[in-house]
Amino acid sequence: MKKTNLEIIQERSAQAQGIRTAVIEYNFDELPKHKEITKTSFFGVDARHEEGLTINTANLTYTM
Repeated sequence: MKKTNLEIIQERSAQAQGIRTAVIEYNFDELPKHKEITKTSFFGVDARHEEGLTINTANLTYTM
């Protein structure tokens, strides 16, 4: 079964916990309606829209 956009965001946000430089790069056709999700932040993790990604995906990036 395919994951929803909310499930993808929750997974990436959980992976980012404790990583201060984490950024979630995403390309969703529609963001889920949730009080902790905005165009620039997913559950307190910085987020950035990236047109070059496959639609309805999110990647976690960070520097050491």
